[in-house]
Amino acid sequence: NKNTFVTCTGAKKMSTKKIYNKREYILEKSKDIFTKKGFTSVTMTDIIDACNISRGGLYLYFSSVDEIFIEMILSINAQKLNEAKTSVTEDKTFTELIDIYFKKQKNRILNIDSSLLMAMHQYRFSHKNDSDEMFFSEQFLNTKMILLELLNYGIHTNEIRIENTEDLAVHIMLFIEGLSTLAATSTPSEEFIDSQIEFIKKLIFTKNRNVGGL
Repeated sequence: NKNTFVTCTGAKKMSTKKIYNKREYILEKSKDIFTKKGFTSVTMTDIIDACNISRGGLYLYFSSVDEIFIEMILSINAQKLNEAKTSVTEDKTFTELIDIYFKKQKNRILNIDSSLLMAMHQYRFSHKNDSDEMFFSEQFLNTKMILLELLNYGIHTNEIRIENTEDLAVHIMLFIEGLSTLAATSTPSEEFIDSQIEFIKKLIFTKNRNVGGL
């Protein structure tokens, strides 16, 4: 019966949408918890309480804290990449966009206790198995793609001239990683972070620089 088929299809779409919305709700609530508590201190009970759902209700969607954390990070990564792709189509210069990028990184580093940086560091140091490498590789690739979107836009607008954008993207990533690791173990001053950002920005805007040859 055609009407029965349409009804079943519509119900299936609604069910799929409901599942998606519930998963997104759990991930959003989990983000708040990981931001406040880091990674190692978070339990499934914390997430159950924050989401106000039953234990069985949570396990319908996720089987562990690790699974929730990974999916949350991948979701955030996808959103950041989409934002980077959108930003280069807006009426902003590369200089403005790279300033915004570094301002966000600076705020995350200065407020590491109220960002996901600490949780990410804790996850990385507590997960050393080969099975974790795929996640870390995807994280690395996504961050590089975001930077490549910005750098290639700078080349397109003739604001920078870099022979090897991939090497430069990796240099910037390692620079940010170094500062965030420092912030996780000590308290770098805002002035110090500003001076380091200015250093890397000079590298970006140095014309005809073959970064791979540094």
